[in-house]
Amino acid sequence: MYPVQWFLLQKKSLYPIAHRYRCIWAKIILFIWGIRYHIIHKQYLKQNKPVIICSNHSSYLDILTMLVIFPQKTCFMAKAELTDIPLFGLFFKTIDIEVDRQSGEGGASAYRKAVRALKAGYNLVIFPEGGIHPDPYRVKPFKNGAFQLAIRQKTDIQPVSLPDNFKILPDGGKIAKTGKIRIILHEPLIASDVSVTELGILKDKLFGIIQNDLSL
Repeated sequence: MYPVQWFLLQKKSLYPIAHRYRCIWAKIILFIWGIRYHIIHKQYLKQNKPVIICSNHSSYLDILTMLVIFPQKTCFMAKAELTDIPLFGLFFKTIDIEVDRQSGEGGASAYRKAVRALKAGYNLVIFPEGGIHPDPYRVKPFKNGAFQLAIRQKTDIQPVSLPDNFKILPDGGKIAKTGKIRIILHEPLIASDVSVTELGILKDKLFGIIQNDLSL
C-alpha cells in the first residue's frame, strides 16, 4: 500500500484522502492480527467541529486504535523520533506534527502547526503523558501542552480511554496477541469557557476520567 500513500502525501490537498487510506490500512492490520475492538459510548464520535483527542498511552497499538475510530480529518502530534520509523514515519513528516523536545523553537513551531491544523478542520491527537508510560494501570502526570492549546484555541477535548491495548501489544513487544480491546469515549470537555488560570482544573478532570477507566 506504500506507493499509494507516498503519492497521496505529495500534495496537501490530498492529505484527507491519505488519512482515510491509512485508516483502512489500520483496520487491515488489526484484522490480520486478530484484534477485535469494542467502542463504548459511540455517540461521542459524532462531531461537527475539530476536537483535541487525548488518551492514555501504553502501547504503539494506541496509534492504530485512533486511526480506526477517527477516519475524518485527523492528525497526530508526537515526538520527532517517530519520523525515523520506516514507511510509517512519512506521515509524521507530512500530515502529522512532529515535536522536537530538545529545541525550544521546535516546540513553538509545533504549536503553530497545531493551530493551523485545527483552523483547517483537523482533529488533533495528543497523548498528554508525553510518551508510553511504563505502568499501564496508572496515568502518568499530564503535560500542559494539550490543555494550553485547547484553552487558547477554544477547542473541546475528547477524552478516550484505552485500558486493554498494552495487554495485546506491550511496550517493547514486537508481536501483537489476538484478543479484544475496549475503546472508551467520554463526553467532550468544554474548553471554550475555561481560562488559562483554570488549566489545572481541566487537566485534573481529564486525568480522573481516564484513570478511573484503567481500573475497570
